[in-house]
Amino acid sequence: MLPNLIIIGAGKCGTSSLHHYLEAHPSVSMSEPKELNFFQDADCLERVAEYERHFRDPAPVRGETSPGYSGWPRVHGVPERMRTLVPDARLIYLVRDPVERAVSHYVQAYRTRADDRSFEKVFRDLDAELNKYVCYSRYATQIERYLRCFSPERLLVLDGDELLHERTATLQRVFEFVGVDASFRSPRFEDVLNTREEQYRLRARAARVARVAVRLGGRRVPAGVRGGLTRLAGRRVERPPLDAGLRARLEEVLAPEVERLRRSTGQAFPGWSV
Repeated sequence: MLPNLIIIGAGKCGTSSLHHYLEAHPSVSMSEPKELNFFQDADCLERVAEYERHFRDPAPVRGETSPGYSGWPRVHGVPERMRTLVPDARLIYLVRDPVERAVSHYVQAYRTRADDRSFEKVFRDLDAELNKYVCYSRYATQIERYLRCFSPERLLVLDGDELLHERTATLQRVFEFVGVDASFRSPRFEDVLNTREEQYRLRARAARVARVAVRLGGRRVPAGVRGGLTRLAGRRVERPPLDAGLRARLEEVLAPEVERLRRSTGQAFPGWSV
C-alpha cells in the first residue's frame, strides 16, 4: 500500500503541526516517522517495498511529510519519481514569509548543530544557487517543478500563518482537499509544534545522542518530555538580528519568487514582508 497524500514542504512553515493534525483524523493515517525522505534518493524506485511498510493502515488517506522534497536544485528528480510511483497523490505545500522562513531554517540548523557557521557567514552570498536557506524559500521555483508532473488540482498551497491563526477554517480546507469529513474536530488541533520557545542549542554530545534517539524512534517520546530534556541538555538560541541591509538584500532576491507564487496561486499572502 502506498501513500495518496504527501506534504512536500516547506520546512519551518508548520509541516510538523499539519502532520500532527492530519494524524488525528479517523480517516487519515500519517507515517511514523514523519519525514521519510524516500523520493530524495535516486534509487528509491528500486526499494518500493521498503516504502510501503510505512503505510500498512488501510485508511482512506495515507500520508507522509518530507520538507526536503521541495529543495530543488539541492535535491533532484523528486516530482518525477513521485509521478512514476504515486501519480494520483495529492500534494500539500505550506509556505510563509520567505525571509522569516530562511532565518528560522538557519536557527534550526544551528540549534541541532547541522550548521555551526555564523549567521553573517551563512547569509553572505544570497545569490548562490545552492544556498540552502534561500533555496527552500524559493517557493515558485519549487511548485513550478511539481506542476510539470501533477495537475494544479492535485496541489494545495497553504499559508502557514493561516494554519496558525485561522486553524479551523484552514483544516477544513485541507480535509476537503484530501476528501475526508471536513467537519471533524479534535483537541489536538490546539497543539502547536516546534515553537520559537523550543529553540535550544544542544551540546555536542547531546546532539549526537539526539540523532541516534530519533533513528531509534525517539520522536514517539511526548513533546513535553522531549522539550524538558532539550532544555536540560542545551542552551537557549536567540533569533539573530536581521539588519535592514540584509533584509533588503533577501527581499530583493526573493521578491520575484513571491510575485510568481501570487500569480500562480491567486493568493495575496498579505502578512508577508515581500
